[in-house]
Amino acid sequence: MTASMPNAPRTTDRELALKVLHTVQSLSPGDLAALRKLTLDGARPPAFWRVIAADLDTVLPVDASIRSAIEDRWAVILAAMANAKGFHSPRVPLGRALADNVDERRVLQLLRARDAALGDAVRMVVHHLVSNGASFDQTGLARLVLSDGRDETERERVRREVYRDFFAATPIKFDD
Repeated sequence: MTASMPNAPRTTDRELALKVLHTVQSLSPGDLAALRKLTLDGARPPAFWRVIAADLDTVLPVDASIRSAIEDRWAVILAAMANAKGFHSPRVPLGRALADNVDERRVLQLLRARDAALGDAVRMVVHHLVSNGASFDQTGLARLVLSDGRDETERERVRREVYRDFFAATPIKFDD
């Protein structure tokens, strides 16, 4: 994702996610509750639009259809960040947190999902992580969601990072 102004420095997904995470963590309890309930098929609460205006408006595309699709991805991310408030740790890659707290079948479902199914899978794994008290790098989750809809090379690069971290933290089980 790049800034919409020519010759503007490139802002990475990680930098944007950190900026948004900081904003989400400073929201009122009412705004957090509204974001936690955020779905792709429902109306967007004012808290969603506040975050978009504060942190993302200048970097989102002007084209309405492209912007709408990216806003949908950010809706998934904002809901996840609101549900995982207090569980951010930049030292714990998403894949490692998943390995320690989420069944492999659900992780594979997350990494294979696209579009609305990805939103459902994100909600489910965030619930598992938070229920287990597991902190994780929420920027990794944001990068995963944002890579959906991009070219296949970028999408797979992000997913491979999560796969590597997940399987590096998962012991191999041998049959006796």
